Amino acid sequence: GSRADVSHDQVQDAFWEYVSQLSETARENVGKIQSSEVGKHLDELIENLGQITVYADDLREKMTPLAQQFRTKVTEDGERLQEQIRQQVEQLSAQVSPISEEVQQQISQKIEVLKLRLTPYTEELSAQVSEKTEQLRQRLTPYTEDLQRTLQQNADNLQQALVPFAQDLQQKINENVDEVRQKLTPLTDEYLAKFTENVQELRTSLAPYTQEVQDRMNQQIEELSQKIVPFTQQLQEQLNANAEQLKAQLAPFAAELKAKLNENFEDLVPRAEALNNQVNQRIEEFRQNMAPYTEQLDTMISQNIQKMRESLQPHTDKVRQTLTPVEMQLRAHLTALWETFRQNLQK
Repeated sequence: GSRADVSHDQVQDAFWEYVSQLSETARENVGKIQSSEVGKHLDELIENLGQITVYADDLREKMTPLAQQFRTKVTEDGERLQEQIRQQVEQLSAQVSPISEEVQQQISQKIEVLKLRLTPYTEELSAQVSEKTEQLRQRLTPYTEDLQRTLQQNADNLQQALVPFAQDLQQKINENVDEVRQKLTPLTDEYLAKFTENVQELRTSLAPYTQEVQDRMNQQIEELSQKIVPFTQQLQEQLNANAEQLKAQLAPFAAELKAKLNENFEDLVPRAEALNNQVNQRIEEFRQNMAPYTEQLDTMISQNIQKMRESLQPHTDKVRQTLTPVEMQLRAHLTALWETFRQNLQK
């Protein structure tokens, strides 16, 4: 039993001695680490981390009011810049406004001059159409009236008296219709020449303006020219076509009257009256066929003035406002011209 006790004590003492040795070894190792370069670096790192934390906190405290101040500064500077830009825009507008008014006034004057220069030729063209067709009526009327009187006064010698009139009637119709056409033809050529001349003068007068204004006005003038030139050509073609149609429409009546001379003389008086009515009716149709060109000219000019006004709107609203009375004056003038033409047709 005593041998067992001794062994237990020895084991216990050996255990605690081993623990003591481990503790001493651990303390020595810790001391070595603390005294080594690695330990020093660890201490410095821990110290630096603490300083960084302090610096970060200090920086945050300092930057917070600076950020707020920066936002306030940006807001104030933005408002100040906006106000400066607004003032500069107002100053620029005040400087440009007199120039825009002068430009629109000069452009309006040029358009008015162009209108005034073209108006006499449109009036002359319309008047000549009315005058020449009336002359045609007056020249043909004596033949039909004379034919009717001859029928009534010379019943016994009816055939002998009427043959020369019937034979001469178709020739006179053709001669007078051709004469009207020949007199009206130079008017369309003259109108086109004057229009071209005035358009060139208008282009030249635009030289002092900005290139953009010149380009816009030249574009509108070119569009108007492209419409006026074919219009005058179409007018000439329509004049020729209507003249030929008038001759073709009147020819059957003269031929029929001539044929009646060899048939029943009792029908000659009403046929002569019918011929007179038909001549007047065909001449009236000739006038009506030519009349729409006056209205078309009115519409063409009004539409192009409207386009000029709209194209200049980006530059100044006063240009558009000035073109409005010009358009109204031109429309009123052409309306009066058409009314005069219509009254002449009714006479």
